[in-house]
Amino acid sequence: MTPAEKFDPELAEQRKSLRYLPDEAIDIDLLTEGRRLRAVVQDVSVRGMKLALPDGCPDGSPVGSPVMLEHPAAGSFRGVCVWSDERAVGIELVEPKREIERVLQCICLLIGLRKPR
Repeated sequence: MTPAEKFDPELAEQRKSLRYLPDEAIDIDLLTEGRRLRAVVQDVSVRGMKLALPDGCPDGSPVGSPVMLEHPAAGSFRGVCVWSDERAVGIELVEPKREIERVLQCICLLIGLRKPR
């Protein structure tokens, strides 16, 4: 069962990790199903990210789709889309455990830590 198959929209607010808000807009590329989408990081945690899609979500729900996130300084992350609406997506990071330290360092590059929400 994939992380997306386990996702239950009614439990969306029962988060497993604190979310941190970036101090400023952070652009990141979202690659899914052969498309590159412009995205902006809304919040981030050790388990995932909420991304705004300024150009809107393309036709067809990406829920359950594997994705790659790319940032020029922080690098690349693998994930799966666990929810979407017209203007945003939720991405669960699916990096192997041996990559967690690298992921945490990259997340620190992405955010100027502000209070969690």
